[in-house]
Amino acid sequence: MRYRLYVVSLVSVLLLCGSLPVAAQTYTYSTLYSFQNNGKDPANPPFLVPSFLIRGSDGNLYGTSSEGGFYDAGTIFRVTPQGQLNVLHNFKPTTNLDAPNSLARDARLGNLFGTTTTDVFKLSPSSHTFSTLYSNAAADIVSGTLDSAGNFYGADEKCNPDACVFEIPTSGSRTDIYDLGSSLNFSLLGNIIINRAGNLYVSGSYRGTTSSGWVQQIGGSFNTFSPPSTFPDSLRQDAAGNIYGLATSDNPGPGAYGNVFKIDTNGVVSIVYSFTDGSEPLGSFSIDSASNVFGTAVAQDGSGFVFEVTPSGQESVLQTFSSSTFNIGLVMDKAGNLYGATSGNGGSDGQGSVYKLTRVQ
Repeated sequence: MRYRLYVVSLVSVLLLCGSLPVAAQTYTYSTLYSFQNNGKDPANPPFLVPSFLIRGSDGNLYGTSSEGGFYDAGTIFRVTPQGQLNVLHNFKPTTNLDAPNSLARDARLGNLFGTTTTDVFKLSPSSHTFSTLYSNAAADIVSGTLDSAGNFYGADEKCNPDACVFEIPTSGSRTDIYDLGSSLNFSLLGNIIINRAGNLYVSGSYRGTTSSGWVQQIGGSFNTFSPPSTFPDSLRQDAAGNIYGLATSDNPGPGAYGNVFKIDTNGVVSIVYSFTDGSEPLGSFSIDSASNVFGTAVAQDGSGFVFEVTPSGQESVLQTFSSSTFNIGLVMDKAGNLYGATSGNGGSDGQGSVYKLTRVQ
C-alpha cells in the first residue's frame, strides 16, 4: 500500500447546523436474540468499542462479548437474520490476557479478524479454527480493519512506546508503518478506515493543556482543532467518497458539543449536526445511499438512543434505551434495517441482547 501525504484539518469546523424537527423513517423494534445465563451464551457485549458488532456479506451478524461462554472470558458469536445464535469461539482466561473487542470480516474468504488490547487473532467461522497472529502483553491495541486483499491494519497506543498504526500482511508478521507520537501525549480513538483509493485514515486526540482531536491520512503530519474541543470517535465513508465521523465533546461548555461531521472529497470539513443538548454520539454508525447518518448516542442522564441525521443537519430519534441496557454502535443491512446490542438488563437473565430496528416500508 502507498501512503500519500494528505492531512485533514478540523480547525475549520465551525459551521453548526440547526436541529429542526422532521418526519423520520419509521422503524419497528424487536429483540433478535436475548443472551441466556446458561454457561454457554455470550454476555455483555463490550461498551466502548467501535466495531464489536459487524454485518457480513453473507447477511449474518458477527459480534464479540466481553463475558460469557464456557469460560466466562468472552466470545465471538454469529446471529443469523432469523435470530439463531452460534458461538464461534470461547476465550480462555488462561490463554487470553483480555476479552475480544473489535472485529472485521474478510469478504473474500469469510474469515474473521479481531483484536484484544494485547492480541490480533483470526477465526474461520466454518471450521472454528482460531489462531493468534500477534501477541504482546505490553500492547494497547485500540482497533483494526482489513483491506480488499486481506491485509490487517491496527492502531496501537504502545509501540515502543509511541502510538502507531501497524500492518500484518496476509503472509507475514507485524510491521509498524507509521509512528503517531508519544502515547503520553496522544490517544488513538475509534476505528481505522480505508478509502476507495486505498488510503488509511485514523482519528485521535491530543492530551495537553487544550485537548483537541484530529483526523489524518497515514503518512501525514498532525493537525489539531480547537475550539470546539471535540474528539472524533469513529469514522465511515459514503458511496461518494466523503468521510463522516462522530465526535464527542471534551469538557462540556459553550461551543463544545458532540457532533456529526463531514470531510468531503476535497478535504473541506463541516459540522453536519451538533448535539447541543449535551448528548454524546459514540460507536460504529451507518450511512445510507442518501447520506443519512444512523448512529447511537448517550444522553446526559446516561440513557441511550438511536438517531438519524440527514445531510441537511436535521436529527430524529428512532429508539430510546434506559441507561442499564444501552450499548453503543449499530450496523445497517441492504434493506435499511438497523442492528445493535444491549448489555446488562437487556437480556432475559441480565446478559444482554441483539436487537433489530426493522424499517417500515
